Amino acid sequence: MTRQLQNLIDLAWEARADIDSVNSPELREAVDFLRYYADLDYRTIASVLDVEVGTVSATLSSALTSLRRSLSEPVR
Repeated sequence: MTRQLQNLIDLAWEARADIDSVNSPELREAVDFLRYYADLDYRTIASVLDVEVGTVSATLSSALTSLRRSLSEPVR
């Protein structure tokens, strides 16, 4: 594991203390960050954040659905 990746994981682990529930914005941000910036797989993200793999999958699915909706709305 590279040093940069380890630093990202360490930051996510520290932020984990702020995650109150599986529906929290903090969890969504952490999952998004670890998946799309740190390029970690679902199982690793689940391990780092101490949640189920299904929670990671559902969180990313919800985030992508929200993004698709916002991109499909007409610009005012």
